[in-house]
Amino acid sequence: KSALPEWLQKVRPDTWIMVGIALILVLQFSEIFRRGINWDEFNHYHHLWEHKRGVLTHVLNTLHSRVFGWVTALPGNAVDHIIVIRLFMYAFELVIIAGIVGIAQRFSSRTIGLLCALAYVTFPFVFGHGYSFRFDPPSTAMMIAAMWAIVVRPMDAKTIVGAGALIGLAMMVTIKIVLLL
Repeated sequence: KSALPEWLQKVRPDTWIMVGIALILVLQFSEIFRRGINWDEFNHYHHLWEHKRGVLTHVLNTLHSRVFGWVTALPGNAVDHIIVIRLFMYAFELVIIAGIVGIAQRFSSRTIGLLCALAYVTFPFVFGHGYSFRFDPPSTAMMIAAMWAIVVRPMDAKTIVGAGALIGLAMMVTIKIVLLL
């Protein structure tokens, strides 16, 4: 006989896994505001100011300077601005997690998809930097969304064009995306 109350024994495994993911995401969300800013986040932020001043000389890996340039007009300092951008990076991470679940459950089950997402979000680098202002969250989100479309949707012209556009956009965010391809 189990030591757990009867009502607790009736809770589905999927529910426990989703609770685990939710707890990790809540903890991670609090880190957006508490974790120190990495040097590369300041470097990415510097690109925003270079673009605003019209002196950005890099061609590759600078799409973020056009997308997030508006942040420099917000009140506050560089740290405040990076925290705002981290919120967007966190949203990209949520897209990645949803995509992982969708892709994995296509080949297995919802439980396995949720376990894959839990494994991803609890990986130490992802937990500590999945929301950081870097190229990785948006480019990975676009690649996962493209893979999800290819795996889950019918292989018609809309899927092919949409997935191709996401892959192309991900490559505009960072050339490193060829490693995922």
